[in-house]
Amino acid sequence: MIKNTMLALVAAAGLVGVALPAYASDSLTSSFASHNNGGYSTWDGQVDVAKLRANGINAVSAEEWNGYVRAFVADDAGHQTMQFFDRDTLAPVNL
Repeated sequence: MIKNTMLALVAAAGLVGVALPAYASDSLTSSFASHNNGGYSTWDGQVDVAKLRANGINAVSAEEWNGYVRAFVADDAGHQTMQFFDRDTLAPVNL
């Protein structure tokens, strides 16, 4: 009986250990701008998309690009255009 219980506990711990990394990047509460943390970037495009949408910009995706945020924005017809924003303030930038 003790062997079965221990086997079940080890199996459950293994499944939890495999599932946890999948949840690591789902949060929109991490940093919204690029920051340098000991050489590692914590920039998260999902947060920028959420902030742009909160400002009335229908952003589909965002990525860090040459010191700016490059976002693909959908218009009312569903066409996407590429637009650039300031990395820290998300103000539109004309290049």
